[in-house]
Amino acid sequence: GMFGKGDGAWINWVGRWTAEEGRHAIVLRDYLTVTRNIDPVLLERGRMTQLLQGYDHDSPTTLRGLAYVAFQELATRISHRNTGRYSDDPVADRIMVRIAADENLHMVFYRDILGAALKVQPSAAVRAIVDEVLAFEMPGAGIPNFVRKAAPVSGTESLLDYDATWEATCATPGDVRVSVGVTAPVTSLCPCS
Repeated sequence: GMFGKGDGAWINWVGRWTAEEGRHAIVLRDYLTVTRNIDPVLLERGRMTQLLQGYDHDSPTTLRGLAYVAFQELATRISHRNTGRYSDDPVADRIMVRIAADENLHMVFYRDILGAALKVQPSAAVRAIVDEVLAFEMPGAGIPNFVRKAAPVSGTESLLDYDATWEATCATPGDVRVSVGVTAPVTSLCPCS
């Protein structure tokens, strides 16, 4: 499958991507635990619940999977950046800036692959993008209270809400330009907050 075992450029990318996402989770967990911004027992129970139930995005095609991860990485980048910006904590802000930078690189990688697919198989790529825009859901959607969260310290509630857009234009044959965007409210909380 798309994210399985094997050798070569793709699977090496997937391994690196997974390792970077794991590093993000570790630094966020450590920061929240050390600053006493979260109950570590509840955090671990939530983590175990999520891992035991698993996550399987229903992507009938590779193009649909690529569209999904492009949107997911962009939405995650915006969520992390907003969380850091509005945390009133310079350490949290620096952590979130670093994570958001990684998420942006991930999004650019997937966006560029989709841009290439638009040149090779424009109809299939556009169909995959449209299908994903209509059904988009973050992987944390299965976590209890994922969409409505309250910051542990301030108690401020916020919806994790976003609008995703993908635009492709073709001025001349073979000249496909891709633009991706996510609008997220500045009050969005990182799902792990």
